[in-house]
Amino acid sequence: MKIHNIIDLGIFVNKIAQMTEFRNPYITLGAEGIDFFAEVCTGQLDKRTIHKNIIIYMVSNEGISVELSDTEHKEIIVNLPDAKHLIAFVALLIAAFKAEIKVLHPLTEMGNYLPDWQDALVAATS
Repeated sequence: MKIHNIIDLGIFVNKIAQMTEFRNPYITLGAEGIDFFAEVCTGQLDKRTIHKNIIIYMVSNEGISVELSDTEHKEIIVNLPDAKHLIAFVALLIAAFKAEIKVLHPLTEMGNYLPDWQDALVAATS
């Protein structure tokens, strides 16, 4: 589905939120390789239930588009043209779901921590 502007994206996000019935959701934002993902979740972070998995591709020449991969809309693919649209999309998710965000550690293409990630965390918090 082609989305023509950020307002249409906001309307789409709101429709997804209205179709979802669970209490106290939160949004996770993460990256694996060069791709981003967002999840609409409930429960403790380490044992979370993922209600919506949103895969976000940065595709600079395609504008904004959305693909629903199943009839229950549990997996959604979103193509965004640049980083400012990613930030706007995450803000729209937070607003529509009335949720907080939790940022997950970034992963390599193989699903592992980035090299030296733990040391970087220690350096950032000491």
